[in-house]
Amino acid sequence: MRYKAYIFLYFFTFLFQYSTAATMPKTGFWIGKLELNSTTDLPFRMVFGKTDEHIRVQIRNGDEQINLTYITSIGDTLVYSFPEFDADLYLYVQSKKNINGYWHNKNRKGYYTVPLKAHYCEGEIFECQNTGTKSTKHLSKKWRTEFSPGTNESFPAIGLFEQNQSSLSGTFLTETGDYRYLDGNFYDDKLYLSCFDGSHAFLFIADLKNDTLKGVFHSGKHYQTDWFAVADETYELTDPN
Repeated sequence: MRYKAYIFLYFFTFLFQYSTAATMPKTGFWIGKLELNSTTDLPFRMVFGKTDEHIRVQIRNGDEQINLTYITSIGDTLVYSFPEFDADLYLYVQSKKNINGYWHNKNRKGYYTVPLKAHYCEGEIFECQNTGTKSTKHLSKKWRTEFSPGTNESFPAIGLFEQNQSSLSGTFLTETGDYRYLDGNFYDDKLYLSCFDGSHAFLFIADLKNDTLKGVFHSGKHYQTDWFAVADETYELTDPN
């Protein structure tokens, strides 16, 4: 009886490993997309690699590289945690080039989850927003910015951007901190920037008209507000002290 139990356990383990390995995602560059609402996705760069035991997952926000910690596999679902924040990614492998899943942020009240889709892609982060005509304009490096303009919750910031053709990176400085490593693109006089690190999920979209950017800022699925910015190389924030 014990011998049969060992045979059964070995056979079950073999089948489990085989079924999981058969649907392992393709290694290389991927684009993940958090579904903030029915019309808005937040894209970010993912990199999949192999180890002897499981798939390695890294998230990149510009120069920032976040190596996720593998927790377990449940069938075709891979579970990873973030090193600095109390959050997990659940990745259901549909095929070698497509993944569904969700982000679970344990730092927020309630069961805070955001649906996730990812696909194998070596292109630019916001490639789906590119209509085929890349902007010939070059953004200034420094912008006088205001979030929630015209409301009691308005606050100033400085937008700092670095552009290389259609690739864009940067951040927003405020009197209390910054918006981390933003990465994205500039297409058709439209700015796209995002950041995802397990705790923060930032998305900035804006249209450039003359010398002014006007757009919307999303923080996760729970918050959004308007913002605008004017190119200004001399602008400085008020000393918070």
